[in-house]
Amino acid sequence: MNECDLKIIQLIQSHDEQGIQLLLQQYGGLMKSICKKNLYHFDSHLDECINDCLFGIWNNIHQFDASKNSFKNWICVIAKYQSIDMLRKYQKDKATETLENNIVYLDQGLKLHEQAWFDLIKDLSEVDQQILTMIYLEGYKPEEVAAMLGQKTSNIYNRVSRAKTKLKFAKEDSQ
Repeated sequence: MNECDLKIIQLIQSHDEQGIQLLLQQYGGLMKSICKKNLYHFDSHLDECINDCLFGIWNNIHQFDASKNSFKNWICVIAKYQSIDMLRKYQKDKATETLENNIVYLDQGLKLHEQAWFDLIKDLSEVDQQILTMIYLEGYKPEEVAAMLGQKTSNIYNRVSRAKTKLKFAKEDSQ
């Protein structure tokens, strides 16, 4: 272990803020690169992560054991795990926020989708509309639709194929 590391450790152990300043001068770039690597999409939280790393080093300096690892590697491990924890936290928050936003607009979105769907298939026969709605909107498999309507599965596949062709030609004609 070099003299600079020993000085940093002694200053931090004695709760001298100069130790943190020396730590940042010596290893700040390394900590930043490790945090940035793990927080790839959350650059706005980089400073917060580095501050958490410094806080973790400040509070846990007594756990550093020079016989097990170098000071540099110990700092790297703290930076790595702090950034991973922060990534988990903000990914969870982002997922929850996205989910809440989707729930708010779900009912409105379903109404819009249903309206667009029925506008799309309005020119098909009633049976074809029913089959396509069951398969594409309600999520049934063609085999299940055939059983519900008392028809052969091949008949359902043929009707779907023909309905798609009709829709394709109707779209081309409207353009």
